[in-house]
Amino acid sequence: MQQNRVFVLGHDGQPLDLCHPARARQLLRRGRAAVFRHHPFTIILKDRTSENSVTHPHRLTIDPGAKTTGIALVRETDARVVWAAEIHHRGDTIRRALATTQERVEGGKSVVSAGPWRVRFLEKGDEAPDGIVWRLLKGPDGQSAGVQFICPWCGERGIIPFRGRGAAFSPFPVLEWDWNGSLDTPTLSQSILVAGDGCNMHVWVRDGWIVDAGTPPHGRSAAAHEA
Repeated sequence: MQQNRVFVLGHDGQPLDLCHPARARQLLRRGRAAVFRHHPFTIILKDRTSENSVTHPHRLTIDPGAKTTGIALVRETDARVVWAAEIHHRGDTIRRALATTQERVEGGKSVVSAGPWRVRFLEKGDEAPDGIVWRLLKGPDGQSAGVQFICPWCGERGIIPFRGRGAAFSPFPVLEWDWNGSLDTPTLSQSILVAGDGCNMHVWVRDGWIVDAGTPPHGRSAAAHEA
């Protein structure tokens, strides 16, 4: 499969032609460019603007599907796909989470199940036979750098960066988690705490199960708690 090219911005912030990843690494090493964005990976040049650059027209093509929508950026001059991505729809994930989160009536009150929930870490495009799926996220080098978690109560999403790989998502990562490397029975070294905007999640991931760790205080961002 053809490797995606890297988005490039001129010093004035205007888009230039995409470049090969090897060329982008060379520009970064020589100090001629800086990382502008990690997703999609984009660099910004320090010594060139759009006015003194040659650019070519591109068109964006979209292929909608029931579960996945494909996106491709095509260079008009030779009809070459220079960048492509897939958007996985959340419908099945939300329905799976809602089906797992069962409500029961006790004493006239609706009580939401506290789990545990079966969870697997899967690559993009893989389907789990049952339980909740958290998708592995790749870094610029193609290696697993983190996982996208989904709250089993409300479906809220977030990113858990793996130890030593947080720079793939933030230039200054604050929190990172150790992962045991298992897809079927994943374990994370710290609990996951998310509070705010209606989500109130505090869970452990141990041996392939999401285990409720109790109601967290309200806050604005993810936090970690050592065992």
